[in-house]
Amino acid sequence: MREFRTKGLILKSRNLGENDKVVTILTPDLGKIEAKARGARRITSKLCGHLEILSVCDFALYKSTRGLFTITQGKQLKSFQALKGNLKLINEAIEIIELINLNTAEEQPIEGIFETTSRALLKMEKAKDKTEKITEEYLRDLLDILGLLPHREISRKKLKEIIMDHINLPHSFLSTRKTFWTRSSLSKILSN
Repeated sequence: MREFRTKGLILKSRNLGENDKVVTILTPDLGKIEAKARGARRITSKLCGHLEILSVCDFALYKSTRGLFTITQGKQLKSFQALKGNLKLINEAIEIIELINLNTAEEQPIEGIFETTSRALLKMEKAKDKTEKITEEYLRDLLDILGLLPHREISRKKLKEIIMDHINLPHSFLSTRKTFWTRSSLSKILSN
């Protein structure tokens, strides 16, 4: 059994049994991991309020001999309340974490991805409205980190081709909503 202390962004959460939760966490040093939080659904649990999606927390974890992570302690460092209070912003933030979830493997640390994602969410929280440019910048950074961006100065058309060919897009990105992430709006924005 190995113990870890790390900071992480909660990407996903699901219930397990009556009292437990399993959370997917993006960490700077362990990569994307799934961790079990025993008793986290109890009202009296110390972890109860700290395991919200889109929260940056400081975690104490241990990894069992079977390879499963368990959260022993958690303290919320940043909750992104301004994002969570605005429907447009929360949709874009969730799309960003879905992108990370779909395009990263478990326990494969990728240098810079945690920092880039946290920075993009902070910028979105401060911008409040005009987040399309932040989202586009984040996508370019993500492609660069994943090694899919041939060089920084590429046309929007080439960026679109890379997105469509190499990035796993969540179903919500392909909806009819007019955000940066829909295929129609990607075509319109990136064809300029």
